[in-house]
Amino acid sequence: MYKTNQTKLKVIIITLLLIVLLKFCLIFLWPLVMAILLFFIFEPLVKKLEYLKVNRTFSVILSVFCLILVIGGVMYYLLKYSYIQVISFIDGIPELITTLSNKYSFAKDLKMSYLDVTNALEQMIILYKNKIIKSLFDVVNGIVYIFFIVTTSILLCIERNTIKKILASLIPTDYYILMNKILLKIIDMIKIQFKLVTITCVIMTIGLLVLDVKSPLTISLICGILDILPLVGPAIIFIPWIIFEFLVGNMFVGFGLLLLYILLQIVRQIMEIKFVGASVGINPLITILSLYFGIYIYGIWGIIIGPILVIVIKELYSEFFRKKGSTII
Repeated sequence: MYKTNQTKLKVIIITLLLIVLLKFCLIFLWPLVMAILLFFIFEPLVKKLEYLKVNRTFSVILSVFCLILVIGGVMYYLLKYSYIQVISFIDGIPELITTLSNKYSFAKDLKMSYLDVTNALEQMIILYKNKIIKSLFDVVNGIVYIFFIVTTSILLCIERNTIKKILASLIPTDYYILMNKILLKIIDMIKIQFKLVTITCVIMTIGLLVLDVKSPLTISLICGILDILPLVGPAIIFIPWIIFEFLVGNMFVGFGLLLLYILLQIVRQIMEIKFVGASVGINPLITILSLYFGIYIYGIWGIIIGPILVIVIKELYSEFFRKKGSTII
């Protein structure tokens, strides 16, 4: 009895230490955390190339080059598309105001307001030029961080086998096996996020094609990327878009977008719970709670960290004191 209580206490202490340590890492060591996550993204492709008898170092360089090329190409295309759409929208504001003023009485003052806003923006740019310069320096810092993250992840990939040997020599065998189990399930969690983004893109593309919206694939890709951010998500595009369509009188498109957004949210929540439960072996209710508390403690990172902590607790429980045949979350 005493030994069991001691083991339970050990699991609780380890869990609390992990919660605090992860919080500390996200505040002070987030570039390293990002590098490790990037390593997990690169590793499956590196393994496939190794399976084809390609040298590991060359496999890593080729994988990084391919992924950067794909991500860079997609980002360039999306930014270019976004820029064209923003310029097109700004050019169309006077016509939009005229259309709205014919429909709604409150919009008659918008022409004057538009000129006022334009002048105010010019004054704001002059007033906040120092802040704009600071923002440019922040961009430079961001590039440095990106370079550090990518370089670190490359080194982790290249030295993976050496790191494994060092860890195996330092950590007791039981704990090393346990750590490997946890890491494999974390990789499953990352794969789940990619699956969910793919599902979001497919549903959105079909929905936008039905609504006869221009550039459905591009919009779907943008929303798919935003879908990775749980507290932002596609809502940042959908909500203003839906309001705009209702204001200009496109009721069919407005209602269609509203239904599509609701469908996306329902499907994503159901699939997330299903994938996490099937892949990681966590009860759906525990999955929901882990997401809630994860977001509450860690912010947007909590969508990943919450379920990971549950995985760690589950594996610690299994390793230390679960009896054969008993059940857990």
